[in-house]
Amino acid sequence: MESHIFQEVGEILTNSKHTILVLTMKTFFQKGIGLIEVLIAGIVFAVGIIAVVQLQGDFFRNSSAANARSIAMSLAEEKIEDLRGFQVTDSSAIDIFDFTSITTDAGGHCTEQILNDVCLLALPSGSVARNNITFNRSWSVTNYYYKNNTLTTTPNGNIIQKLITVTVGWTDIDNTSQTTSLSTVINKFSSTSSTGLLANNMGGSGEKPVVFYTPSTDTHVTPISVGTDTKRETLVPSTQTVDGYSRTNFIAYTYSGLASGNQLVREEEFQTVACDCLFNGVSGNDLNPSDDNDTSDDATYAAAHHLWNTASDTYIDVPGDLVSGKVKGCVKGGGGNCASYPDNLCDTCCKDHHDVSSSIFKFDPFRSANDFTLGDHNHYNGTNPVTTGQYLESCRFKRVNGYWRVFQDWNLVKFSLLPLSDLINSTTKATYTAYVQAVIDEHLDESKVGGETLNSAPVKPTTINHVSSGNYINLSVGDKPELTARAVYLDYIDSTHLTKIKNKKLAGQDYLLHLPFYELEVAPVSNWLSTEPTKVEVGPYNGPGSGNDLIAGQLAALLNDTNAISITGTIKKSNSGIAALSSAIDYNAATNPDNLVYSDNVNVCTGGSCSPSTQCALPWGGTITNGSSILAYQAATVVFGSNCESETRSCNNGVLSGSFANLSCSVLPEIINTCITTVSGKANKNSDIIILSVNSSPRSCPVAANKSYICSPVTTDLIATIAVTSSGSVNKTNIVSPICGAKIVNF
Repeated sequence: MESHIFQEVGEILTNSKHTILVLTMKTFFQKGIGLIEVLIAGIVFAVGIIAVVQLQGDFFRNSSAANARSIAMSLAEEKIEDLRGFQVTDSSAIDIFDFTSITTDAGGHCTEQILNDVCLLALPSGSVARNNITFNRSWSVTNYYYKNNTLTTTPNGNIIQKLITVTVGWTDIDNTSQTTSLSTVINKFSSTSSTGLLANNMGGSGEKPVVFYTPSTDTHVTPISVGTDTKRETLVPSTQTVDGYSRTNFIAYTYSGLASGNQLVREEEFQTVACDCLFNGVSGNDLNPSDDNDTSDDATYAAAHHLWNTASDTYIDVPGDLVSGKVKGCVKGGGGNCASYPDNLCDTCCKDHHDVSSSIFKFDPFRSANDFTLGDHNHYNGTNPVTTGQYLESCRFKRVNGYWRVFQDWNLVKFSLLPLSDLINSTTKATYTAYVQAVIDEHLDESKVGGETLNSAPVKPTTINHVSSGNYINLSVGDKPELTARAVYLDYIDSTHLTKIKNKKLAGQDYLLHLPFYELEVAPVSNWLSTEPTKVEVGPYNGPGSGNDLIAGQLAALLNDTNAISITGTIKKSNSGIAALSSAIDYNAATNPDNLVYSDNVNVCTGGSCSPSTQCALPWGGTITNGSSILAYQAATVVFGSNCESETRSCNNGVLSGSFANLSCSVLPEIINTCITTVSGKANKNSDIIILSVNSSPRSCPVAANKSYICSPVTTDLIATIAVTSSGSVNKTNIVSPICGAKIVNF
């Protein structure tokens, strides 16, 4: 008799969401499986499947919720970074889109700025669709004020800090409402810029981060004292060739705390480019900012510039205003057309480096009024001013708020040649740095910060003046010492900025710290000349395979001479100089033309003592003997109606008197004050009638089926009035000024 042992033990295991029936069957001995066993097995299997399905559903829901929360945090972070990188300017500045405009659900970068008073936000508040989920983004702002060394929310003068909380809400797939938020503090002087005043990402208490700086040990770098405990130094520029032109880059550092470790106060980064450009009509409002290939309505910008900031009590860098309706250019391409894929910096340079009369801060603040046509500074093809076709351009870029912006042009105020040994010797180096300070001081004292020439320029100290017989550079045959060319550039500042600095000087405070000037090595972009190149050669010289290569400014003593040999260096005044252009971008301004050449020279003695040089190097090449004179001109060309200014330059023991640097001068032909303007565009409907009137003389402009119209070119004087009227579906008149080119008017 078989024994039948059958035992069933049922256990129910329960967690928070699932009930699982576990049946444990003890071993039984029988032949075969009964119906009840099959039913129990089926129940176990069904319950298990149901539990797995429920668990998988929860997994999907949790994954979707986590993904949605991740996106929400990303959207909040995106807006935080947008507000952190928002333009920071004084609230009194021209650009109204600044720190003060960051308010609840307002503030941030613009996709378009219209007429300087409307900003279409790139990241507005409201709905944002991502991954088939609709999120709602908003932000609140709490203003903080600084009073009695304490931050307070009680209104008191200028807002110094803002607490920003970005909130993002959405609905989960299970119809549950969710929200997440992210908070940060933005200080009035914070910025994502790698240039300008270093007060970035201040903490809640308003403190600055400490950034330590290690001064350069390069002998070509000369720190200039700008305060009791502060210095400014500019690193040696680097150059590269782009489309056949030199492109020059360098960084200037201002640092303080010399006794306790150098802390970075200001970092400024520059590039100077040269480009072949073409005139390309008039700028629009950039209606399609996301489409870089759409150039029909590209916006243009005025000059980036310095501006005094009262709250920080120093200057800041301000991007130029968005300007529509001004002349713009493009990079010259094949076949006389605009380049299809231009270099980015040249693209911006050609497009933006045009002035409009309404701009307070112009690219060329140093140029005279006679060098402007229709509000735009003149552009040149060689020595001829042009308003159509090709022209040569050069732009100074500065990194402002993290972006390269076309900045106001360079302004050279002092150019000096020295043997590099003068900067290695601590005594002569101190003499030179004091000389630089004296030059800058004199510009402040005479209030000449707009490109003017000093009335009483400081005299170069004897110990660093190497043209007198007692201070020649003595060489032996075979010596190859290096000369350094030092340039001092002083940026344009407005009257408010000048007054603030002069008041600091009168009060005995550190004042040079707040003046944008830069002292740097420019030997690689200078021109060099020796009066006796067979005896003392000056680089740059490239002799393949000879082993006699010379870098720019390096000397090679080849033969002994009983007379001193003059070495001359020259550089153009503005952007053209730093870009090492053989032609200048500005020729015939009555004051401060870009082709104005600065020069300096040293005398070299080879083989022991020698007599004063009997020759002087001329800025345009060649020499004249000791005691002789030559007539030189201030400018190579002048505008019609102006006179060529000249001076007599005399050679005295190797020193050439005077400063005019042109062998000849010519008067340009009279420019006829007329303009040919072609108006075209789109009508509102193809049935509309377009009438163009010049000084009340009307003419019809045919409208095509696609609503396009074009008016026949009109020749007018520069002060004429051109009226374009559309009647039919709209009745509107637009007034156009003669622009010597094409003008688009849409209705």
